[in-house]
This record gives sequence, C-alpha cells and structure tokens, in this order.
Amino acid sequence: RQDRASCERTASRLDRAFAQVGVERHPGKDVTGELDATAIGIDIVNGLMLWACAPKLRLLLAVLHFAITIDIMTPLQMAGLLGHVQWFNLLNRSLFAALDHCDLFARKTPQKVGVTVPVAARVELACVIGLSMHWSFDMQKPWLPMVIASDASPAYGFGVCKCDAPVDVVRDLGRCSEKRGDFFILGAPSEIP
Repeated sequence: RQDRASCERTASRLDRAFAQVGVERHPGKDVTGELDATAIGIDIVNGLMLWACAPKLRLLLAVLHFAITIDIMTPLQMAGLLGHVQWFNLLNRSLFAALDHCDLFARKTPQKVGVTVPVAARVELACVIGLSMHWSFDMQKPWLPMVIASDASPAYGFGVCKCDAPVDVVRDLGRCSEKRGDFFILGAPSEIP
C-alpha cells in the first residue's frame, strides 16, 4: 500500500537483516517493488489483488470437469484433487463449505482402490467449477472485528470457529505465522487459560 520507493527501502532493510543472520538471497526470484508477480500458484495483480494463477487455474478446471464425468476414482485421487482446490479456497475461505461429500469420499479406505464417486461429491465438484470465479482476495478490504480460525483434521474434516475481537487485535493476529510458532486456540471464555 506504499509507493515503489517505500517498498524498495523496506525490502532493502529486510535484505540486510537476512544477510546479518546468514540467509542467502535468490537474485533470480527477486522482484522488489513490482506490483505484479506470481508466487506459489497465486497471481499478485497491481499490488492489491490476489488471484488464482491463470495457467494453474485452466489446468485445474479441466481436471475438475473430467472428474465430474467419470464414474470411478480412488479416494487418494480425490484427496489429491482437493489439495489443489483447497489451496485456491484459501483465497476465499467460505468456499470450503462446498466440499463436505468430497471430503468424506477422500477419507474412504482403502485409499488406492477405485470406487464409484457419489453423485453428491460430483455435484460439489461442479459447484467448485462455478465458484472458481471467487478464487481471489482484495487486499484493500477492511479488517473484520472477528477472529476466524480454521484447520483440517484427519478425523473430522475441516473445522472453523470464530470470536469477536477489536479490529486492532485482529490486525495484530493477522501478522502472526504458524511457521514462527504462533498458534491460537479459540474457546469459551471459561476454557481460555
């Protein structure tokens, strides 16, 4: 949300901090100050929007179309397909709600034996195709006054919970990272230590 010069100064400070602790740069991937880029299958457009990367999206939509036309699939194949869908769903988490029957099918055992794909799971895959236009995120959207936590579980599928919180608290939590060891547990006030 800053001008190019400000972004370049910030990136320079980050580069210096990385150098001080021995993290090496990859100059071939350095895109400091660019407003358009592709990273991890996501297009950054004009520095303000995140979109599903067009070449990956074209391929995934073709595979989804194929998947709804076949009768037999292994649960492992469905799980692999859902991994790609779920990656893009992270751009708009409400889309996870459309995958209940697909998730149930993907957990069947044995994992490597082809079985008939239930009609309900195929309908969900068709919904994913229709909803794929929502695989985007506007980085200018205001923060909501609530914290929403989601996680996958091998036993229960995908779970979500929320709690109301002031926007400044939500913004601070939004800067946290699991890779840094940050995690949160949302529970009833009497359950929070």
